Amino acid sequence: MEARNEYGDGSKPSAATVTPNTSASINPVPSTTVKENQLNMPTELWEKIFVLLGQKDIKSVRLSWRRWTNIASRFLFRTFVFRVDRRDFERFDIVSHNDSMIAGINSLCFEIGTMDIGWVAYQLGFGYMQEYNSARLPSPRSEYTHEGLKIAKDMLVQEYAAWNTRWHEASQNFTDLNKMTTILAKLKSLRGVDISCKATPFTNKMLLDAWMSGSHRQNLKRASKEFVTLLMALHRTSTQVHHLAHDQLPINFFSLKETLLTKLTSSLQHLTTLRLTIDAHSAPHPRCWNGLGKFLCSIPGLKNLRFGFAPFDVGLTDQGTWLHAEDNLAQWYVPLWKMLEEHTWRHLSHLRLDGLMVCEIGLSELLVRHAPTLQCLDLFNLALWSGSFEGLLSSLRSELKLKNFRLWGVVRGFHTPYDAWRLQPTINLDDEVWSPELKAHAMQKASILTDVWKRFHELSSPDISRRLDLFMTPGLSWPWPLHASDALERLIRPPHFRGIHTDQCQQDCVRSVAEINQAWDEGIQRTLHGWTDGSAPETEGIGEAKIITIYDENGFDDGGFNEDGFNEDMVYFMDIYEDWQGAKDPISRYACERMMRESILSQIPRYSQ
Repeated sequence: MEARNEYGDGSKPSAATVTPNTSASINPVPSTTVKENQLNMPTELWEKIFVLLGQKDIKSVRLSWRRWTNIASRFLFRTFVFRVDRRDFERFDIVSHNDSMIAGINSLCFEIGTMDIGWVAYQLGFGYMQEYNSARLPSPRSEYTHEGLKIAKDMLVQEYAAWNTRWHEASQNFTDLNKMTTILAKLKSLRGVDISCKATPFTNKMLLDAWMSGSHRQNLKRASKEFVTLLMALHRTSTQVHHLAHDQLPINFFSLKETLLTKLTSSLQHLTTLRLTIDAHSAPHPRCWNGLGKFLCSIPGLKNLRFGFAPFDVGLTDQGTWLHAEDNLAQWYVPLWKMLEEHTWRHLSHLRLDGLMVCEIGLSELLVRHAPTLQCLDLFNLALWSGSFEGLLSSLRSELKLKNFRLWGVVRGFHTPYDAWRLQPTINLDDEVWSPELKAHAMQKASILTDVWKRFHELSSPDISRRLDLFMTPGLSWPWPLHASDALERLIRPPHFRGIHTDQCQQDCVRSVAEINQAWDEGIQRTLHGWTDGSAPETEGIGEAKIITIYDENGFDDGGFNEDGFNEDMVYFMDIYEDWQGAKDPISRYACERMMRESILSQIPRYSQ
């Protein structure tokens, strides 16, 4: 049948009547059809495009065209985040009913850090006292004006109170094994899990300072149970994850029975990346070192491994590293040949060790065993109980073929003269799952701390790091580049107990291999009774007990003041005078802590109503 033209008579239009729109006029095509033809690309190509988009753009794409809705849905929750202050278990249940969305989830992130009212009031009170009194020095140092500090206080109280209220209302239980198993069973594409106790949604600077001031010992058992629950759920579902990270794993997790630790690692046989930042408040029990070794050695396919102690480097609370040990420095020493025996990860290419105290022989043997595969080595806040860094690094230079090497933080050889440096830290938070606000704040605090070290001459010259880099460069034959004059005197003989450990106490402190082996075997048989981190109390429920009363039978709190704010001598708590570096009309720490606690409670409905 002959096509008819626009005149309807079947004749062909003359040249004079042909226009640029003639073809469209002859065969009009709906605009939607034109659009669909133009965008009719294979799904695989759209997926390659959508994988480059952020979540906000993915949301817009899903609303643009029906065909894109299902394709883009796979990229909406690439990482599903569970937070303690949201009803994310319920949200996950909704998402799981959408096949495209659930198929796109390839990683989980659990942001499960908490801070109860008493602990945050204690930390905020200290920060507020510093700012308040600093503003009243002859030469004020506070960044706040008097009015600005009041506004900042009101804002941080409101932000914390709102978070605390959401935390209790959400009541998310991360130790519910059945619930966790159900979640993992639905994730067929899951490849990675991050657990973060350091991540927080807070944005207020003083609140972030309080958050970074240290973990609370009473959270250790609960956080350990949460990690056990996750690993048990992985075991139940036979989920094959390749990446696992925990940025504040309680040390007492590794004091579990060896049979249980072995069972928990059975779900990690496909793991290639493992990052464990361990949380401790006292020197680890020997069983923990032994358990950590068994745990690590039970995972055969590791390519990227990080473990050790790296708390936020701020605050005054227990920070759980050899750097902050009191009278038990030697208890932080771990013989790696006992902890890891002669184990070798056949594919290990990246290794980072944080905050460990080892010896030259043990560390050298471990690293040299991995010479065929090891390419990148990070050593942070490293101490040698015996041996020297000259011997260690000389051995590594001759045996390893590293592409990247970094030695940074506090570097100390306790029984070798002049092995004491604080090397300029290079902060890299790319691997952390924290918010941009927390990362920026952590970077700022690190910068401030570095300036303090410089001011008090407690930071080694950048030239030392440069010389060490040249010494470790393959193909160069540099002599040992550091000298006695490069050591930091305050690290060798600081004004506290660590100064007693020098090259002069070899016979008393540094034991033979046989003696170390015997002490290890005896230590792992020792009871956990009396070990501080193992006997810490545990809070019930979600991690914060209800505040019933803070006053004793006589009506006074820990500071000696009653509910009206008076002590036995009828002195009002705001009238306490404590000298603070010559500040005019300083405020006491107790007054600040009490003021913070009362302000927070007044903003939380379950206490204020």
